[in-house]
Amino acid sequence: QKSVAEGKIITTEARNSLVQDPKGDEFPWYPPLVRDLGNNDIGRLNEIPSLMLLCEGVTKDERQHAEANLIEVAKECGLDDFGFFIASGGPLAGRVRELCQLPEGGEPQLIVMDIPNTGFYVGASAHDALTAGSMRDTITGWQEKNLEFRSLTPPSQ
Repeated sequence: QKSVAEGKIITTEARNSLVQDPKGDEFPWYPPLVRDLGNNDIGRLNEIPSLMLLCEGVTKDERQHAEANLIEVAKECGLDDFGFFIASGGPLAGRVRELCQLPEGGEPQLIVMDIPNTGFYVGASAHDALTAGSMRDTITGWQEKNLEFRSLTPPSQ
């Protein structure tokens, strides 16, 4: 890759890549288009708005198809400083649902998480959330300010 050969920084977010690939077999570690919260990979989630698909309860085939849709949408999106996440399970998915007051292990849900503004925007839900069309519509709705904004709720102690 040209940027690697020139000594340019390609990511400042390679910590998880280093842990998962300690021998460097996959080096250079380019940032993934879509990060999975199930792998504890938060990237810049705390810094930038991000499309997130919560889909902990779907089948493996449904999740793989939805993730392929999300990757397709991320490739064509062209937004700088915008992230893409899938939440396939694990404690971070549960934490997001808690902060958003969404039922634990509930139906699939698309949101635009906006932690810098302490909120999120509600997109498609149920199996509609798994489609590339709904993912595109959610991004467009966010850009045009047509989605419902909700504040994040601090976790109960």
